[in-house]
Amino acid sequence: MWVMVSARIPGALSGARDVGISYGLVATAACLLPLGPRPLRRYGLPALALALATAWVLDQQVADAGHLVPLGLGAFASRTAWLHTRAPARR
Repeated sequence: MWVMVSARIPGALSGARDVGISYGLVATAACLLPLGPRPLRRYGLPALALALATAWVLDQQVADAGHLVPLGLGAFASRTAWLHTRAPARR
């Protein structure tokens, strides 16, 4: 928020909406999608990334841009050995 105020982006913060738990949901989805069945692993994360990027391009809201950060964090977390050792075996 400080960067937006410093850069004087017009209306960036005045149009921001409360997103509640959506950041956590995006991070959780990005983290768990690679643990699902094969089609979900292959197409789930790219589809989620495309949907969030499209929402940001069309709407250009702070919250829409902010969802891309937890997407990246969740995708990064999904690659950790800690998560894979605790996940059930894939079939």
